[in-house]
Amino acid sequence: MSWQYAQATGELYFNGEFVATGYSGKAEDTNKPKMQHMKNLGPIPRGEYKIHEPRRSPRTGPYVLPLSPVGHGAWNRTDFQIHGDSIKNSGTASSGCIIPPRNICKKIWGSGERKLIVIEKFD
Repeated sequence: MSWQYAQATGELYFNGEFVATGYSGKAEDTNKPKMQHMKNLGPIPRGEYKIHEPRRSPRTGPYVLPLSPVGHGAWNRTDFQIHGDSIKNSGTASSGCIIPPRNICKKIWGSGERKLIVIEKFD
């Protein structure tokens, strides 16, 4: 049982069921798996992450789910989160964070599942 996110498509699944589509990464590096090593540009690196308790952030919004890598170094990148998109400039909120529709953040936390697996793409 886990959440799964695909770097190449932005698809988010829970226990094998499609939930939503979002994005990760900035500008031309959005949803480009080969750029996962690029800090503040590429998508969130592949691997397992722990989903932490939601918090409010003055920078990224009222309902932010911090993520921490489990068993990997995430290419020495840090501060990954799941949070909503920019209200003023849609499609520009990520420097590597996962950006689903805003209501999905609450759904993720409400599921009780704290494991997120990031993969390149679903088959």
